[in-house]
Parts: sequence; structure tokens; C-alpha cells
Amino acid sequence: VRNASGEITNAVIISPYYSGDSTFMWHFWFPGVGNAGLAGGNPIVGPGEEIDTNKYYVVFLDALGLWGASKPSDGLGPDFPQYSYFDMVQANYQLLRDHLNVANVHLATGVSMGATQTWVWGVMYSPSGFVDAIMPIGGATASDSADPVGQWTYRLATAALESDPIWRATDRR
Repeated sequence: VRNASGEITNAVIISPYYSGDSTFMWHFWFPGVGNAGLAGGNPIVGPGEEIDTNKYYVVFLDALGLWGASKPSDGLGPDFPQYSYFDMVQANYQLLRDHLNVANVHLATGVSMGATQTWVWGVMYSPSGFVDAIMPIGGATASDSADPVGQWTYRLATAALESDPIWRATDRR
């Protein structure tokens, strides 16, 4: 779906786990491509699937440092610039806005490291309305003290869980 300016307004973005890339995620989540093992044996992205490619503009995103991407082992070694989850999300935001003409992400999701990026998508881009919803799958929100966005997302997620009436009513003994 495109708005009056021709921008995509129904994107779903999927970020991979640390040792995988978008191609690998595609093979596990799209019907007829691979074994769909990460989705319990069933594909979840494709025509008529939970993430329906007939309804959504689906983008599998890679992070900095994965396989064919820029990474320290490509020659710079210890001189390679340090980067964080914030930087990975910021780079993919620029890809979406500047090169793919995406004006709105309906859903940001990912697995493991991709889920951690999903939390950052929510913190950075939900308040502005660029991201409507997040669905992190198995990703930590805690990180080291050098990552204030990660620390903030951890506190946000903890506060959200602890404020839930059902969670609060559960006996924790």
C-alpha cells in the first residue's frame, strides 16, 4: 500500500539472529523455500500466511557485521569502528526511508539479536509513528552500560511486564 506521495505504508520488517542473515531467515520462514524449522515446521511469511505478502511489503533486514556485510574481519580488525544496536537500527532505518521509500512499518519483528533490534525499533521509532507495533522473539533487552538505548529498553520492558494486572496478580512464590 502506498500513500499519496508514493511511499510504502504497510511494511513488515524482519531482523535475523546473530549467526543468520536475511537469506537464512527467508529459507526458514517462507513457504516452499526451506524447512521452516524456526517457525515450528510451518512457514509464517508468504501469500496467505501469518505475515501475508499479499497484504504487507515484507523486508528481511541484515545487521552490520553479518556475512557479506561490513565487519572487522574484512581488513580493519581492531580499527573497525565500534557500533551498537542503535547503529544497526539507524542504518536499516536509512535503508528503508532513503532507498526503499518506506514511510510506515506496520510491524517490526526479529529473532534473538533481531529481537533485541526490534526493542530498539520500538524505542526509537514508535513514538514518531514510523513503527506501529513490535514483536520481539527471544531477544534480550539488557545490555552493557555503554548502550543507553539497550538499558532503557530493558527498563521499559520490565515496567510494561510488571504493570500488567495479570502478571501482578500471579503468585510468585
